[in-house]
Amino acid sequence: MNPYIPEEIARDEKEQIDARRASFGIAAGAPTLGIALSGGGIRSATVSLGVFQYLAREERRARDAIAAAQTSQDQVAEPAPEAPLQRPISRIDYLSSVSGGGYFGTFFGSLFLPNDERAKGAQVAPEIRVALKRIRGVPAPKTKWELAAERASDALCDTNFDGSRMTPMRWLRENGRYLAPTGGSDYLYAVAVGIRNFFALHYVIAVSLVAIFLLAAAVRVFGFAYYFDFWFNEVETRFMPSPGADFWPSVWWVPAIACFALVVAPVGIAFFLAQTERLASGLRLNLPLITAIAIAIPCFSYAITGAAPRLEWPPAWLRGDAWDLSFSAIASWGIARLIAAYIGLAAAFAAVLYLAARFIARLQARDGGAELGGAKAGKQDVEPAATTITRTKLSRWMMMPLIVALTLAAFALVDTIGQTVYALWTVDAHSKWLVGGSGIALLIPLLNKLLPLVTGSGDPATKAWVRVPLSSLAFVAGVALFVAVASLWSVLTHALVFAGDRPVGDPGCVMIMPGDKQVRDVSLDAAKRIVVAPLPRSEACDPGTEPLYPASWAWLVVPLLVISILTGHGVGFINLSSLQRYYAGHIMRSYLRASLFAEEANVERDVRKATPADDITVSTYYHPSSLAPLHLINATLNQTVMSGSQLVQRDRKGMNVAIGPYGFAIGSRNFVSWDRTTMDYKLQRCPATVVGKPDDSALPRYVAGTQLVVEPLSIGNWCAISGAAFTTGHGKGTTLGLSLLLALTNVRMGYWWNAEVEWPHPTRAAPGASRWVQTLAGVFGTQSYLLNEMFARYYGTRRSHWYLSDGGHFENTAVYELIRRRVERIIVLDNGHDADYAFDDVANLVRKARIDFDAEIEFFNSVELSAFVDASVRKYFGTPEEFKADHPDPVYATLARVRYKDAAEGLMLVLKPRVAGIEPLDILNYKQASPDFPQQSTTDQFYDEAQWESYRSLGYWIAEQLFGESAPAAANKWVPRMMFS
Repeated sequence: MNPYIPEEIARDEKEQIDARRASFGIAAGAPTLGIALSGGGIRSATVSLGVFQYLAREERRARDAIAAAQTSQDQVAEPAPEAPLQRPISRIDYLSSVSGGGYFGTFFGSLFLPNDERAKGAQVAPEIRVALKRIRGVPAPKTKWELAAERASDALCDTNFDGSRMTPMRWLRENGRYLAPTGGSDYLYAVAVGIRNFFALHYVIAVSLVAIFLLAAAVRVFGFAYYFDFWFNEVETRFMPSPGADFWPSVWWVPAIACFALVVAPVGIAFFLAQTERLASGLRLNLPLITAIAIAIPCFSYAITGAAPRLEWPPAWLRGDAWDLSFSAIASWGIARLIAAYIGLAAAFAAVLYLAARFIARLQARDGGAELGGAKAGKQDVEPAATTITRTKLSRWMMMPLIVALTLAAFALVDTIGQTVYALWTVDAHSKWLVGGSGIALLIPLLNKLLPLVTGSGDPATKAWVRVPLSSLAFVAGVALFVAVASLWSVLTHALVFAGDRPVGDPGCVMIMPGDKQVRDVSLDAAKRIVVAPLPRSEACDPGTEPLYPASWAWLVVPLLVISILTGHGVGFINLSSLQRYYAGHIMRSYLRASLFAEEANVERDVRKATPADDITVSTYYHPSSLAPLHLINATLNQTVMSGSQLVQRDRKGMNVAIGPYGFAIGSRNFVSWDRTTMDYKLQRCPATVVGKPDDSALPRYVAGTQLVVEPLSIGNWCAISGAAFTTGHGKGTTLGLSLLLALTNVRMGYWWNAEVEWPHPTRAAPGASRWVQTLAGVFGTQSYLLNEMFARYYGTRRSHWYLSDGGHFENTAVYELIRRRVERIIVLDNGHDADYAFDDVANLVRKARIDFDAEIEFFNSVELSAFVDASVRKYFGTPEEFKADHPDPVYATLARVRYKDAAEGLMLVLKPRVAGIEPLDILNYKQASPDFPQQSTTDQFYDEAQWESYRSLGYWIAEQLFGESAPAAANKWVPRMMFS
């Protein structure tokens, strides 16, 4: 029994595979065969097309030979010819695809669908054929599904390009540049879509940020309205910039610093007070705690009295006449007394926090050490357990205050920049910012030279300590862009608060006064020369304008809050504003529409126009009568926020999600089954059930039998999700800086999938956000999910919407699901970008197969290859190390054993695009013109004719050399076409 797939799912898949094999006359007990189409964008799709074209040619030759043999059975003169190769297309049981491999995978699967089934629901009953045979006593005519299966091979072999008719191959060739197949107009359309979605996204950001900034401005608005003397004299005056200053500091620095100093620091100190007590004559002592109290008492004494502590009773600081703690009195203490007061307060608060955590920890330790998961503790065990629990609690207590302090500091920084820019703008002091902007502009050419050196991409010999990782640069760029965007809307908010006038006290005028440094103006004279001169401005400043009255402020805040609530009520906007729909539409029209031309010519030929037949529903694609291989579409479920200590998942930051005919797999041991016949695309409902034994780490809220209602997506959308490479969630590559950068520039291709259209039941309790956080996330849904994307906060299955992205972000070879199913023969088309032939994607597969499925993948060495592979094809095989450019042999493939502990040993054949110098002239010519071929960057998705044909032809050439008809040199040796036997 396979422990990695539920019994009912394995049974249903086996029944479908056996039924398909019976249609093609393949023995039910033959070894399972799966082909994996890796990621790699259009390169993977085009190379895979070439490989399958050769397999289709052999399929058609075998089919014709079988038909000829049946016709000649009554003729004794000629023996029936044997098929040159058993039907390879018919022999494929599983097809697993990821990212770019899915482009071809879904096109190939759609070739097996009759066109009328794509336009209507599935209505055919397989029993009809049996009844006809029973009634007439003669072989029944082929069903439309069998005819579609024959057309699939014929369509791949039909290379007609004379313009007389449209064929699937011609359509793919003409629209190989699928993101912009018609050239200039498509680029313009893409720019228009990008601009529209960019401004729509920033509309949501702007409304939300301005509403937040206005709510924060309530402190200033109400302070001026009801506490004018205090606010102006004690707050605004103290934060007014000095003459010649560069910034007008925000009052929000006070709560940020106070939170850190009065809460974060004491909690951190309290942690070091949690030390196991020493026992001396039966007396428990905590020396760090005694030290903290001993520090607090003299510090308080000095702060309150202003004099050094003396040995007297009662102490001076306990007498009532010493307790003058008014604001004015504290303000006159001086720096030394203030520091002493803070040290005493921090030490005392730390001691109180420690004692409180210690008290709770003792109770928990006595009650059985609930947090440690141990049995009921005895008296001798209470102290060590209580100490451990105390430290854990104090560490956890520090998290939220630290987050609050950092959030307040970030807000204070943005508010400082915003009000500074606004104040300078009101006095037309643009020169301060023009000088800074000119400096940045001059730095750009310098950075262009330094970046390759710093990152090490320009010179491999660059010292390691000099190099700065690109992730760090992305973090800096992302944070800088976020601060810039937030500061922009902060400027607008201050303009609203002060009605476009100068703020009270005219801080802009104060900042441009001559101070310690002379402020100069930069301008151009009539000859276009730069002139730098002292800024001619009088030192007389206006008194400025007070902020809005509370009533006027409310008229601004309330509408913005209403708009924010209405915008955030549904999360549909978050998907519509991304590039996923644009991307999915082009894939559907370029790849799925191509298969329509296999049966009829009356199909829309304008690739810019969408038609209903472009897309395919899941129920139609996985129709029981379809004779296509069982197709598994792989995506990544991003998860960066874990409920517990899960080292493996924290490193991966995501799990594999594989869509199949009977549901979808999540992670290594979790399955959700669905009923394809009950999918309702109009009502957006698809009932589903959790089956098997769900893993707590992947499905913390669900149990076996949990009923779900998920959002039904079409095959075209699943294919697009599987290829959503450029987005904020990158699986193991997800970083805060990159997510910020991509989110704010709206480079977002992932999809928020609604996995809980209705509330699931039954569920189990799982760690989650507090109730008020969940309420806010429900009211401001769009903003909540956008913040998750910006700050790389993905919760996996712990929220109703799951963030899905490119399957290659988890595993890029698409073999993962085949290993799960213990497939005995696996052919891998490894078309991912691998310029150095380092086999990174395969190494990642080997690692995950061992960890997740207890399967070992061991590659043949040179000696083993010579002993196993027939001499006629041995030159095409090598070890992974022999794929390097300097290897003399035309190495295209390698072999590996797949050792399953609970199943028969499997064999894995890995094909990798490579140019060895023996290929056809056109391939070699393109290689000479493009030295990085066939490992050009995956970011290039705009192939021209020569590029597209070179990749397709290379795939065909490699398949022909490996699976060709050359006679084996030895009868007991292995040849690649035996994978299909």
